Amino acid sequence: MRYVLLQTLLFLLFAATAACADDVSDTVALAERFYMQSDRLLESLPDERLRRLIKQRAVEKKEVIARLKSLRWSEEPGKRRFKSLKKNLERYMTKEIESVVSLSEKLPPSSTTSLEEVKKELFALKLEILQELEESFKRAKIKSERGRRSAPPPIPSVDASPFEKEPGEVSKGIWER
Repeated sequence: MRYVLLQTLLFLLFAATAACADDVSDTVALAERFYMQSDRLLESLPDERLRRLIKQRAVEKKEVIARLKSLRWSEEPGKRRFKSLKKNLERYMTKEIESVVSLSEKLPPSSTTSLEEVKKELFALKLEILQELEESFKRAKIKSERGRRSAPPPIPSVDASPFEKEPGEVSKGIWER
């Protein structure tokens, strides 16, 4: 009995994780990755203002992830949802980079050279993540097209058996019966 219960629970767990693997969870993972890598880059810079920026960024990351997850329920899978996901993710990354740029204006000139390198890496990371998002959407699109069934043949509007006519013979359908 326990063995059957354990198998059932494992089956449900695997089915739930497979159902969650979609473009929304891919986008959330990419947002997390951008946050982690930009956090690692910013921690290498010594300044008190960065500590406040890092705390603010954590709040913004939670907000964007909540927004991205809400699109799973509010948008139907397809191009429109993908555009919404991409727009939200790109807006988040741009806002993060702009906050680093605004911080560089307030820092002394000695630390701006290292901050310039961080900005360049963040721009490159943003482009890389957007490219991965495009590829993820293409994979999801191919997978969904593969699973589609072809449309059933149309129902004829004439009530006649296809076996009533001989080749080359024209019939009036039900009126000749």
